[in-house]
Amino acid sequence: MATRVSSEQREYARQIYHEVLDSAEAQDDESYLEESFTGLVLDTLEEDGYWPDYEPAHYLQRGLGLSAWGLDPTRRVLYLSITEFANSDEAANLAFTGREAIYKRLSNFFLKCRDGGIETAEHNPVTEAVETISDGGSFDEIRLFLITNLVCGLEEPEMIDLDGFPASFRTFELETIRRARETGLELEPINIDLVRRFGSGVTCLRGAPGLPNVETYLLFLPGAHLADLYQEYGGRLLERNVRSFLMARTLVNRGIRETLSNEPERFLAYNNGLTATATRVTIDESDTTPVIESISDLQIVNGGQTTASVSVAARDPAVDIDKVFVQVKLAVVDSELMDDLVPNIALYANRQNVVQVSDLSANHPHLRNLQKASDTEWTPVEAGGRPTRWYFERARGSYNVEKGRQGSTANQREWVRKHPTKQKFGKNDLAVYENTCNLMPHLVSRGGQKNFTEYLLRLEDTEDLGTEEYRRIFQRLVAKAILFKQADRDVMKALGGTYKRPVVTYTIAHYLRKTGGGIDLDQIWRTQQLDQDTRHDLLRVADPLKKELVDSAAGRNITEWAKQEECWEHLQSCDFGAPTSRPPARSQKVGQSAKP
Repeated sequence: MATRVSSEQREYARQIYHEVLDSAEAQDDESYLEESFTGLVLDTLEEDGYWPDYEPAHYLQRGLGLSAWGLDPTRRVLYLSITEFANSDEAANLAFTGREAIYKRLSNFFLKCRDGGIETAEHNPVTEAVETISDGGSFDEIRLFLITNLVCGLEEPEMIDLDGFPASFRTFELETIRRARETGLELEPINIDLVRRFGSGVTCLRGAPGLPNVETYLLFLPGAHLADLYQEYGGRLLERNVRSFLMARTLVNRGIRETLSNEPERFLAYNNGLTATATRVTIDESDTTPVIESISDLQIVNGGQTTASVSVAARDPAVDIDKVFVQVKLAVVDSELMDDLVPNIALYANRQNVVQVSDLSANHPHLRNLQKASDTEWTPVEAGGRPTRWYFERARGSYNVEKGRQGSTANQREWVRKHPTKQKFGKNDLAVYENTCNLMPHLVSRGGQKNFTEYLLRLEDTEDLGTEEYRRIFQRLVAKAILFKQADRDVMKALGGTYKRPVVTYTIAHYLRKTGGGIDLDQIWRTQQLDQDTRHDLLRVADPLKKELVDSAAGRNITEWAKQEECWEHLQSCDFGAPTSRPPARSQKVGQSAKP
């Protein structure tokens, strides 16, 4: 039976299709469109914690298929995805049997890798996926994803066994993607029935009354429970905790690991525990001590290192995880106040690693001021055509919320004309543009969330900047966006999508370093385009740089190699044909701005 297609889905099918066309700029090549669509969706899933860093890896043979893959080494989960992209702006149905057939191609790819039956080019993201799968030593379970712009039902295939590994299925179809990317709502809250999941609830102490609409509880959660929750939900459990992406930056987790291994019964005494939030709890108060039986919309806002370390320790047979308990301060907050109160709860929580004010990313003054400039700044008249605006989406989904506020369909179309979707960018995009032009391509190569967090940690104080200064900052930011987007399209067309993300950021950074920042940002802003000479020069760098990036990995995983500062140091020493100097520009060049 076909799934009913709503008017909202029809409208969104048209919107995302044209967004893919704008991104790919290759309407006659379906592989470009598919890869562009895959990237748009996986960027969102990565931000939501549904995926780790991903690598596009297109493979299509008879009965076999793969579009992207990723590995979560902490939870030892392998992610594989396959894309079914309909080259149309119509919202059509995909039957359950059709989904099963597509998933069969993906699972067959995995099994073929295990049998050693897939041959690929020597240096290719597919090769890395094949090697990871055939070795099998870095993961314990598999999550198979289908990404499609078609409409599907809610039913999913049942979990199966793939060569001894448990494998689950998850479809992200048009409606799921629409809710994730259009409304800005979380895909689904994490609701935990403790009694059903673990056999019993968790005793707690109720805090004294304080803020209205906020209740506080103290509980001691078994380490095995925490590990089980993190194993299933991963980064989604830490969505409101920016520092969860910095777990590898400090040495605190070394002490956590030593306590878990050597003195697990003392972990509760030594560790500061977690701070968590929820929108509702159910409590059994029939006994003298209240027991929390279920938690709605659970989020850990402080304690990402503790959570991941306990999860890793639970798989270590040398750790007696049953002796581990973790202190949890649980704040139950009215859902309407969640976004206002949670940043402050995270900021003032008792913690092992200092959380900077900049960690509270959505409310950072710099981002708010950029959004204000975005709301008022029109493209220059000399760029040609009717003036438009670049839309900085500080809160994901705000673009479509603002569009919906326009009322009638005619008003919405006029608003979109003034704010084209191809001129929309978010926080992660901002960090990509800035860190690339600040000559830190190795950070950009680490993925959206990690790169954004690094950007925040390096952000200078901007409190003394006024409105006019922010207009200039925003104009230069748009110029960097145009530079990156154009280079991305040119590299895709000339060199293909293999390792495109690191190739583009390293190419721009290398070119800027060799030319002393020789790109005129004010000229790009005035014309709203990158000149042909610079585009040509960037491609001259990109081709040999890509070859050297691959060769210098010397047998290492190329994607991981690109994330290392050592890689950037090596590539800086190479000469890829970039001009060593550029004619002096009278206006702003990359790297001349002291702030931010």
